[in-house]
Formats: sequence, C-alpha cells, structure tokens
Amino acid sequence: MRFLVSINRIAFVGACCALLLLGGCANDDEQAAGEKGRDGKSGFAKEKGDAKGADGVKSDDAKPAGDKPKGDEPGDEKPADGDKAADSDEAADGDKPADGDADEPAGDAPSGDGADKPDAPAEEPPQPVRPDLDIEGQMRLIVDMVNRRRDIRKTDGFIAHFVALADGVINSSDAAAGYKSTALLAKFKVLHEAAVDGNDAAQLMLVKLADEQRENMGRRASEFVRFVDAENKLLDVKTADAATLPKLLEETKAYLAEEELSNRHLRMAQLAVDAVERLPEGDRDAWYKALGEQFERSVDLDLAYVGQRFGKPPVPPSALLGKPFELTGTISSGQELKWENYRDKIVLVDFWATWCTFCIDQEPRLKDIHAKYAGRGLEFVGVSIDTNKEDLTRHLREHEIPWITLFGKEPQEVATKYGVRGVPTLFLIDAEGKILMRSNSIAELEPHIKTHVEALEKKRDEKEKK
Repeated sequence: MRFLVSINRIAFVGACCALLLLGGCANDDEQAAGEKGRDGKSGFAKEKGDAKGADGVKSDDAKPAGDKPKGDEPGDEKPADGDKAADSDEAADGDKPADGDADEPAGDAPSGDGADKPDAPAEEPPQPVRPDLDIEGQMRLIVDMVNRRRDIRKTDGFIAHFVALADGVINSSDAAAGYKSTALLAKFKVLHEAAVDGNDAAQLMLVKLADEQRENMGRRASEFVRFVDAENKLLDVKTADAATLPKLLEETKAYLAEEELSNRHLRMAQLAVDAVERLPEGDRDAWYKALGEQFERSVDLDLAYVGQRFGKPPVPPSALLGKPFELTGTISSGQELKWENYRDKIVLVDFWATWCTFCIDQEPRLKDIHAKYAGRGLEFVGVSIDTNKEDLTRHLREHEIPWITLFGKEPQEVATKYGVRGVPTLFLIDAEGKILMRSNSIAELEPHIKTHVEALEKKRDEKEKK
C-alpha cells in the first residue's frame, strides 16, 4: 500500500510538472540553490504559449507548433511597434475555435456586422484555497486555474483568487521546494499576463513580487526578476525625458543580448519601438536594426517576426501621402477582399496584432469611432500580422470586432510595402483610394476622420441636389 501511495504521488508530481510546463519540479541540486528560505531552481521544460512559448503554466490558449519550436518563457503579451503581448507564453492544448469560426461579416463588401459571440457564457472562476486541501490539492487547483480559458482568467476576482492560492503553496512550511518554485513562477506568469492585458493592479503586484524575490537563487526566478526590471524601465517611455532614451535603449539592448527571448518579451518590443520613435529621425534606423537583430533570434514566431519588421527599410510618410493604397488578402472568414468595393468611402486600415497591447488599448476608441461614422461613409479594415489564426479568431469573437480583418501572407507583404515596422499602424484612405495620413495613434487620426467624413457627406448632398 505504501508503495502504491508513493507511485501515485510520483505520478502526480510528474503530471503537475508537465502540465504547468514551469520546468518541472526542482531536483535535489536545484533545491540546494534555494536554501535559506528561497525557492530552488527548477529545470523548466520548454513550451509554446497562449500565443507562444514560455516559462509559464500551460493553458488552453496554446498555439499549434509553427515553423520553429516555441520558447520556454512565460509570456503574455503580443508587440510590434508598440506586449502581447500580449498574449502569453503558455503552452497547452485547450478548447480552440476552428478556423471557420471567424468573426468577420460573410460578404466581401464593406460591412458593419458584428462578430460571432461565444457559444456559452463564461464560467465562474474557481475559488481559492480551501482548508480541506493539502499541498497536492492546491497544486492541482493551480493547474486547473491556469488551464482555464483566457476569457475566464481575465474575469473579476480571478487574479486575487489565484494569488491567494499560489501564496498558500509558496508560504507553506509543508510544500516541497519544487512545488514552491512552480507556484512562484505561475504567479509571476499570471500577473504578467494580466498586466499586459491592462490590469494596473497586476502590474504593481508584479513589480512588488520581483522586489521580494531578488535574493531568490533559482535560475528561472532570477530570470523573471531581471525581465520585470528591464520591462518596467520602459513602461514610462512615452513620457520620459527624451535625453534619457539613448541610455535606456542601450540598457535594453544589453539585457536582450543576455537573455533567451520569448513571447513574454513582446510588450518590451512594443515599448522599445515607442522609445525609438521618439529619437531624432536620423538615429532611428540604427536602433531599429540593432534591436531587430536581437528580437529576430527568438524562437517565438511572433517576436521573431517583430524583429524582422524592425529591419525593413523605412518608408517615410512623404513617399506615401497622396499615393494609391492597394490592399489585397484573405478575410479571416476565408473570403478574398474586394478592395474596389471600398471606393467612394473613407477607409481606416488598421495594422495590428492580438499580442500588441497598444493595439488592444486602442480598440474601445476604434469601436466608438466606427459606431459614430460607419453609417456616414467610413469603413474599417483590420490587417492582422498575427502568425496564428486561432489567436486571431478567438480575439475577434471575444472582443466582438464589428469590421473585417485580413490574415495571412498577403497582408504581411502589404505591411512591408507600406513601411509598417510595428503595430499599431493606421492608414487613413480617401474616397479615391489614396493615402491621406499614416499614424500609430487613433487619437491623432480622429479629428481628420471627422473632417473627411463630413466633407464626403457634403459632396454627396450636393450631388443629390443636382
């Protein structure tokens, strides 16, 4: 009987390590590194994430294997120009929508139809630690919570429940070093995922956790502390003194050179773009090249693609304005775009990605503008540079995006043609199909949208009177 109990416990430990993909339980040598109350290092297995590869717990939002193996970091965010990030660096096969579950209108012509809604309402998040649960029971609950769908992990109260559960293991005198290490890295990952999704409280908790773990000698914990420190320096880049940006970028480049880069670094890539864009125009290309070389070496497909985009030759606005904009590609629902159907409309073309936190931050404003002007001659076309269609389909459904979105190789070639180095990048197109403006900010474009839509309405009214 004792032998069977031991076998069952060993089986659970192995399953927990494999499921969490936080590298498994720490071995004896790694546990020794975590003496004096610190967690031991653990040999964490590689994984692909929610959107990519990571140190994190596996999740239902995992991507299928791509052309390259995924990284072993816990990530979140998915950037280009500007996370995520994020989605996340989790790995797991969960409930994924089929490719046909696209959120776009069925027709090829411009349309304002909404996206499909989820088949079932989001389930309630599980409750935190119960007094009747032992350490292994708590670890099973950690696995259960991290494997919940991403929309569940974003519900109110989930973070508080998860943190309480993870802390229960981390602070337990009964938990083995491997369990403590796994719970700690799961906490890092879940907080970072939430921070990338715009949860300010989670960001503060993440920074606090990094401060608390500075003396942790575990390799993965140390990596995460360095990562949080490096990313946190970039978070205020939009308001930082411009004179400090070169030094900040040098520190970022030095950090990147020493790390194994994965999906969790997507938000950092976004933030780095913001810093580069604030430099004098003559200094930008060198920084894009240097940072692009760092990100391109990542085994994460999205981050590597971001690095490739950084290295593309710049296309200044002066070379684009007033020129025809040609857009080709396949709508995520599978139909070919008929760009000619958008003539005589004002069109906002939005290059974005599900892992781009700044893209997601702009979504509510984009929806407001779409609702205000869609019936007055304004059309939206999203152009996703995601590498995984399932991430895109899930996002369109969960966020109920009411305009069509292109996906695939052709839109990415269009992005190169028009000098899209990062996302978000937006183009405002006039009724003749020519480029009016290019910007990274919908706030900058909004007054011009109003002006051109009103001018189009006036022109139509005058034509009708004749």
